[in-house]
Amino acid sequence: MQVVIPEHRRVDASSKAMFSVVGVSVVATMLGPALFAAVGPTPALAINIATFVISAALVAATRLHGVVAAANPSEPFLRSLREGLVTAWRTPSIRLIVAGVAVYGLSLGVNSSVLALFALETLSLSVQEYGFVSAMFAAGGLIGSLMSAKLLARVGVERSFIGSLAAMGTSYMVYSLAGGVMVAAVVMLVAGIAFSIYAVSQGPILQAATPAGFMGRITAITVPVLAFSSLLATVLSSQAITIYFALNDGPDDPVVYRVAIFFAACLLALGGFVLGVTQRRRTPESSTVSAT
Repeated sequence: MQVVIPEHRRVDASSKAMFSVVGVSVVATMLGPALFAAVGPTPALAINIATFVISAALVAATRLHGVVAAANPSEPFLRSLREGLVTAWRTPSIRLIVAGVAVYGLSLGVNSSVLALFALETLSLSVQEYGFVSAMFAAGGLIGSLMSAKLLARVGVERSFIGSLAAMGTSYMVYSLAGGVMVAAVVMLVAGIAFSIYAVSQGPILQAATPAGFMGRITAITVPVLAFSSLLATVLSSQAITIYFALNDGPDDPVVYRVAIFFAACLLALGGFVLGVTQRRRTPESSTVSAT
């Protein structure tokens, strides 16, 4: 996208890509089980394989429009990685993304461990009700992808990224305090909107701030940061809950899931606040990324 799409169209392209991903995921989630039940695993898997082939063909066709070679492609791996780290550290916009991704990963790791348990045990939702609540997050993603282009153009890409982190943290705090299915569903809708804005804003920031030929090196930093922070939070939260239950003779107190989600949400909201304060201290020239 950095190579093919002009800078003034990147926000719009990112929002459309997000809408495509979320929209197709919603449709596939609904049709997949029905297709599997109707025709069996072989046709379903064949369709799945075909989608990857079509995707590869589209990517190959896109490359015809222009290619930027990696900077010094013959460099040793460790030197390339070090140059990517130096570039990320010296570029305020990339540092913002790396820090934001790390904070989001902490919340993601905790939620991966306890979100379903919280809904089914603490809130005592039925499986159908939990499916409804989960679907509201996807619906929020669709809404967010539709509104993100105009929002980012008006507010600014970096401010939208920071605000989405704070909004996700706040929404998960409210979710952890929810007492019924309707409140949980509405909060999940808001969280889905905030997540969509968070995802849409990352691309234009990185594409504008990353030097030509360095996108792979920067991605090699952001993706592991998300994976490591998420893994760390998953391990720590799951072990903490296990120890808590061991000390209290079993899982008779599902309120612990509520506490875990609330704590992770506070970290996410606090991270957004700290990043916001940091971004305000930067000069306008270093903090502005065009969204128009």
